[in-house]
Amino acid sequence: MWRRPLRGWEEEMLAKCQSLFLNISLQVHSSDRWLWQPDPDNGYYVRSVYHLLTFQDSVTLHAADGLIWHPQVP
Repeated sequence: MWRRPLRGWEEEMLAKCQSLFLNISLQVHSSDRWLWQPDPDNGYYVRSVYHLLTFQDSVTLHAADGLIWHPQVP
């Protein structure tokens, strides 16, 4: 249940999120954890994402700008 009716763009995002979990099944006797593939030893850090987006030859800072600075996040 949601506190308020979802807007159209929120429903689209929810549907995308739900589709990501369609093929995932949790097992009772198996441990599960999130793993940050670019740095499995240290895990996820904003710094590692920034480095990944800005220090690749194939991605320029201008192209990654929309990924780094999301307009709906202050």
